Amino acid sequence: MGNQQPSQKTYNYDKINKILNEYKSGQTIKSLSKQYDIPYSTIQTWITKYKCNRPSKIRYKLENEPELAEKLYQLYHVEDKTMTEIAKLTGFSTRNKVKIAFDYFKIPTTKETITSKLTKDVLYDLYVKQNLSQLKIGEQYGITASLVNRLLKRYEITKELIPKQYTEIGKTLLTDKNEFQKFLIENQNKYTVEQLSQLCGCNFGTIYSRFKQWNIEYRPYIVKALSSHEQRAYDLLFDKYNVFIDIQNRDIIKPYELDFWIPDFNIAIEINGYHTHCEPNFENKTQRTKLSQNYHQNKSENCSNKNVQLIHIWEHDIENICEIIENVLKQNIESELVNADQFNRFALLNMGYEIIEHIPTYMVIKNGNVKIVKNENEIETYNYVIKNCGYWKVQRL
Repeated sequence: MGNQQPSQKTYNYDKINKILNEYKSGQTIKSLSKQYDIPYSTIQTWITKYKCNRPSKIRYKLENEPELAEKLYQLYHVEDKTMTEIAKLTGFSTRNKVKIAFDYFKIPTTKETITSKLTKDVLYDLYVKQNLSQLKIGEQYGITASLVNRLLKRYEITKELIPKQYTEIGKTLLTDKNEFQKFLIENQNKYTVEQLSQLCGCNFGTIYSRFKQWNIEYRPYIVKALSSHEQRAYDLLFDKYNVFIDIQNRDIIKPYELDFWIPDFNIAIEINGYHTHCEPNFENKTQRTKLSQNYHQNKSENCSNKNVQLIHIWEHDIENICEIIENVLKQNIESELVNADQFNRFALLNMGYEIIEHIPTYMVIKNGNVKIVKNENEIETYNYVIKNCGYWKVQRL
């Protein structure tokens, strides 16, 4: 007997039509093949033969969910969400697909920009005529002082004081490089920029411009003013321990700065506000600084290499700073997972612990609430996202 050819299975038109309709409604060929026990290639042949074209997944979603239009408008124009945030909230995988949806529903994507409100004439009136500071103008319009500064440069608005408006000492210091430098040497680390500008009768920008114009490095001479968070932390520490606290130390991990250094404890402290320490790779219109993803952990490692313990104090923990320091000084470790913001590599090895693993984490801040997550995929809505130092998994040596 010769080889028998397997008989081809036949399908009636009703069944084919049903499968094709399910394909049009969004089912994949693979799922249909499994559901009806029909070869993948057979369904492909039907699709080609009967010209069964279907809209893309996103097109199908838009055609079958008209209520999305109102939701997208609400999120973008009322709640002021970004395209990336909307993508996460609505199930679209990328911001580009959100843009496609906006085009489909004809939702305008133009918002009232800050430049349409803060025009050149308005800014000139506030800054020059009313003599408001850049910080005050920013607070009035809900933007940062640095953005106000960029607008002033774009509009070429200045209010440089003429020499006769300077104080007597200001007239001398701001017009003579040698006198300016001599004064700085004689009064090293005595004045902040704010105090020096008041002494000379000018604004901050005039002081900084003299440093730049005369090529003088200002850091060795000028005391950097503490932020409100730093000042509060300093007051709490000094009241509790009454020890010497070195401010803005740049000797331990040159050229980087440590907010506080307490030699008696061999502890350095970083005071980290949300606004200046959040990650730039997350869309955030309040972001001002550019931090690398591992900025905080790298700083801790640099201190470890210098045999110094570095503690990161976050904005929500400032009032508890002394409790955290006490916990560190007493070497309180209660589990195999240790907070790397409080104990760096040097501290753990010095205490007799072996590090098994480092577990990176993100700190997600939303409406004042803080949540720790291990994966970027867990990040949904937020005001700030910060990559902190994470955790160490340890065991006793």
